[in-house]
Amino acid sequence: MMTRQWWNNCSVGQEAASEILAIDSLEDQIAPIGANLSKIRELIGSLEMCHHKAEKWVSNIIEAIATGETSKGLGTRSPGQVHPTEVVSKNACGALSGWVAGCPSTSIDLTIGTVPASRVFACLGERSPLKEWQVQRVIEKIRSWIDFPRSLEDPSTQYAWLSYGQNDCPDHYKEHQDFWRQTVETIPFEELQIDGEDFSLGLAI
Repeated sequence: MMTRQWWNNCSVGQEAASEILAIDSLEDQIAPIGANLSKIRELIGSLEMCHHKAEKWVSNIIEAIATGETSKGLGTRSPGQVHPTEVVSKNACGALSGWVAGCPSTSIDLTIGTVPASRVFACLGERSPLKEWQVQRVIEKIRSWIDFPRSLEDPSTQYAWLSYGQNDCPDHYKEHQDFWRQTVETIPFEELQIDGEDFSLGLAI
């Protein structure tokens, strides 16, 4: 089966379904595709399904179809260029780290997107060892996604899920089992459920 750079909806090496083979046959009958069209198809084929990114990604696709060209897509950011999401994530880590350390005044002027860090601190309310532990888990989660401050290849940066269908405390959190249990048994969003189960604070983090 031919490997197409812009056709990422099937796994190379697996037996293709008849519908995929039929689509491939139709594609093979099309005249050679120009560079711009190939780039647009690659953009469509790599649509980000993350709910934080999907809307922007669809807008990029619509713009590309309208103009007949695109500079968007995976791997198109210039070396050293910082994505706005990285700025938000690093500011969040900086502000929350200050709060956990007991010195939020050092990060009070930071903004997390358009939200002042001071507002986040106000929402956190009165400090407690449990809250500090929970906020530290949020920091670890953010850092595991933004490759900060170390490489994702470093095992110490891998985030250990608080709650992912298990009833027993993961080994990673055994030293703070009481904090873990209070976190996964807290249901802050009573209107949200996944497969009939309540959406716990542990899963939210």
